[in-house]
Amino acid sequence: MTSTRHIAVRWYAFGYLREVVLMYPVYAIMMGANGITPLELSALFIVWSGSALIFEVPSGVLADRYSRKRLLVASGLIKGAVFVVWWFVPDFWGYLCGFIVWGFGSSLVSGTSESFLFDTLKQRGHTDAFARIYGRGSMANSLGVATALACGGYAAQTGYALPLLQSAAMPMLASLVVALTFVEPPRSGRPHSHARLVSTLAAGFQELRSNGAMRWTVAMFAGLVTAYGVLDEYIGPFLTETRAFSLGAIGVIYASLYAMRTIGMEAAHRLSARSLRAIAIVLAVSTLSLAASTLVSGYAIAAAIGAYFALTAASEVLLQTQLQHQMEGTARATVTSLAKMAQHACEPVYLLYIGGIAQSWSFSAAFAAVAALTFALAVVFAMTAPTQGR
Repeated sequence: MTSTRHIAVRWYAFGYLREVVLMYPVYAIMMGANGITPLELSALFIVWSGSALIFEVPSGVLADRYSRKRLLVASGLIKGAVFVVWWFVPDFWGYLCGFIVWGFGSSLVSGTSESFLFDTLKQRGHTDAFARIYGRGSMANSLGVATALACGGYAAQTGYALPLLQSAAMPMLASLVVALTFVEPPRSGRPHSHARLVSTLAAGFQELRSNGAMRWTVAMFAGLVTAYGVLDEYIGPFLTETRAFSLGAIGVIYASLYAMRTIGMEAAHRLSARSLRAIAIVLAVSTLSLAASTLVSGYAIAAAIGAYFALTAASEVLLQTQLQHQMEGTARATVTSLAKMAQHACEPVYLLYIGGIAQSWSFSAAFAAVAALTFALAVVFAMTAPTQGR
């Protein structure tokens, strides 16, 4: 337990510091103040999402071929560099370059971090602690975001120089934590150094193709976990549409939703759901909470969405744990990145689904439609997924 405690504390520090970025709540406002139109802002977000999708699998292959520790360090340095670029080039092309760089930096940590943590624990014979430490690490990430959301607006009241400087420094500080306190864990059965990158990618695809349970896990990530990440972007318009909350209250609700997400991640390892069908049942229950948010009023809306976030976040941790334990080959980060890529590929589907329904009817109708779709998918998974645990 002592050895895992030391690992956990350093891992939580890395996750928290990386996300305390004061520009989170104000970067779109800053861009508008610097002449970026709403259409240009949408174009920037599309490029950001697309760059993350394009870089996802190649970064996983890199993590299976080269030092995962160095890639985690590089990811923080790259993320911090984004805000340096925005400071010196505050126009459309500067922001475009920053978002592309940000997408690349995010892809380096995606897949790499899960594999690095699992191998670090495996080296000490404590893979059973993965769900707990990974879940609480995700909780630390959420707390970092919540801190940034709570403080970023106040920090920007006198200008954007201070939050830009802080946002550049914190991810770099997180990289320093990894660089100075972690060692590269050994990988059993690592391919010979002369093997080409394409062979690692092929190994990842082959493992995914030959492992039926793993394919179900990736499908549940793509079909169900993706939804709550996309819905996060629309909570503000949904709450505004109800006319029940001021902008200040909406900010508080946003913070409370991150708190609920944090609770779900921290509690994930305590849940008894240890099979894909059991996790699907938890996800089905979560969609009922989402549906309830469209039927109630006042702060009950926030409570219902919060329950949805907590349950889905817990399921995300459990699915990630399933995936890590299902892997047997050497392409661990590649397979994890393939799962992330499946999520990225489903994001435009949900974006169009929500946007089209909200445009024709309302955001409340869109949330109800997502609840109906994800409930149906969760029921299908609960009835047909493999029954064995990890």
